[in-house]
Amino acid sequence: MKQVTSSVFIISSLVAVAMGGLQEFIEKHKDKSDTCVEKSNFQEENVLPLLKGEMEVSHEGKCYLDCLLVELGVMVDGKFSVETAKHHSDHYYADNEEKREKAYKIIDECAAEATSDDECEAAHQLFLCFKSKREEHGFDEED
Repeated sequence: MKQVTSSVFIISSLVAVAMGGLQEFIEKHKDKSDTCVEKSNFQEENVLPLLKGEMEVSHEGKCYLDCLLVELGVMVDGKFSVETAKHHSDHYYADNEEKREKAYKIIDECAAEATSDDECEAAHQLFLCFKSKREEHGFDEED
């Protein structure tokens, strides 16, 4: 099964669309995902299509992303936590300095993207940035 890119997915995540190994990520963080499905009124069957970028993102979907990023500690008070994201990268890419440095670049570049005062919209902006930057920096589906 593919691995998940902690900080670049977390998102990206979520958080880490933006990451490979989505099914593994969802299984690993099922409790957080279930909590966020309930809080955001998002349909559970839409979680995987949302994260893969296979559907139009509703307000509920954006709020699901925000909740997931909050649950993972990457969004705090509506702001992206660069420090936490880099900490996840340190752990995930402990044995691969090149990928860790790429992840740091993506984190730094996307930190300025989540500018909306609406926390759900800010999470979506961050999610879109991670997806775009992953491709730009040459991360493949398994990274």
